[in-house]
Amino acid sequence: MIGIFGVGGKRSVIALAEQTEIKTRFRDQQTHELDITAAWIKSDDWRLPAYAIPDIEPNTTIVSLSYLRSQITEEDLDKLRVHIGQTYAWFLNKGCVIALNGESVAP
Repeated sequence: MIGIFGVGGKRSVIALAEQTEIKTRFRDQQTHELDITAAWIKSDDWRLPAYAIPDIEPNTTIVSLSYLRSQITEEDLDKLRVHIGQTYAWFLNKGCVIALNGESVAP
């Protein structure tokens, strides 16, 4: 179990979507999944279960949002792609790969 902490509490975790699925693998270690759901938000328990799952590529984190709280247009996606590219340009220039809807983001 992992404790989630931060300013704004549990609600800030699901501001964009009702459900967030995070799959992550550090180097060659076991891959884990964390599911942030409405049920977890409603509970009084701040511990977030982490599950071992089949491995994804080493040094990879995949964040999937579902049941979005607001409609996102193609124009919104274009703006988000530019924003992510500008915000994370240093990492992208160092070889980090960020994809939005399966398409790589450029620095």
